[in-house]
Amino acid sequence: MCHKKPVSLLFLTFLLSFFSAAQQSLKNNKGIRHDTSALNKVIDNLFAHFSNKKSPGFAITVIKDGKVITRKDYGMASIELHVPFTHKTVVRLPYSEGREFIAIAAAMMEEQGLLSLNDKVTKYFPKLPHWSESVTLQDLLNHSSGFCDEWATLVLTQAEMANRLDVSQFLEFLYNQPHPQVEPGKGYMYSNSDFGLLRLIL
Repeated sequence: MCHKKPVSLLFLTFLLSFFSAAQQSLKNNKGIRHDTSALNKVIDNLFAHFSNKKSPGFAITVIKDGKVITRKDYGMASIELHVPFTHKTVVRLPYSEGREFIAIAAAMMEEQGLLSLNDKVTKYFPKLPHWSESVTLQDLLNHSSGFCDEWATLVLTQAEMANRLDVSQFLEFLYNQPHPQVEPGKGYMYSNSDFGLLRLIL
């Protein structure tokens, strides 16, 4: 856990460098232009360390004004089996890596009028416990719902985080939670259950 923040910051710095360099490669005195060769050179330089058979893979797509400018693949989907990483490689995104996409999806659905972040979670799952009646979708995003973390609970009860609950087990776990871990809407506790529930609502 202690190494997570430095790695995240390093990756964020890398992404900022990538986007900055990519943007510069598309500019000239007349503004933005689609210079694919220059852009590809920049991307190839940035991902040079990953362009080999011993590296984890990346799939890069650059989009401008809704149009794909370039697509690049680097590294391997399976180093052991010598399978290259491509845009068609299936990638599993757990909540820690997927919550940005879930949060953006929630914001987009609110913008489209499909839901409101002020909606109560019991609107979608009425069987949730009485104490959760005030919990909103925004509370799920903020980790202020009070719901127990499903994975932490699995570790405590089974000493194994690799186990997973199916949807019915997950919901039953929340339905039977007797009291909140923090005061809903006011406290804070990082909980994978928050984004698990939000994913089901979306």
